[in-house]
Amino acid sequence: MRYIVCYVEEPEKGSDILEVKRENFEDFAHAVEKYTLLCGCTLASVVLADAETGKIIKQYYKDDVTGSVIIS
Repeated sequence: MRYIVCYVEEPEKGSDILEVKRENFEDFAHAVEKYTLLCGCTLASVVLADAETGKIIKQYYKDDVTGSVIIS
């Protein structure tokens, strides 16, 4: 199986530029390790997905309005 971890870093102050970064993994454990590491950073959004089925496994993001962290 193949897994993808995508994430968006919060823009620098005074900048509206957002960039999605992606890493591919063959091993589920390595994908989960990367997802866990990125969720602990100051990122706006992190997604762990199954590349073969096109399904999102786990998603972490910060709500722009409340600043709350949402994990689904």
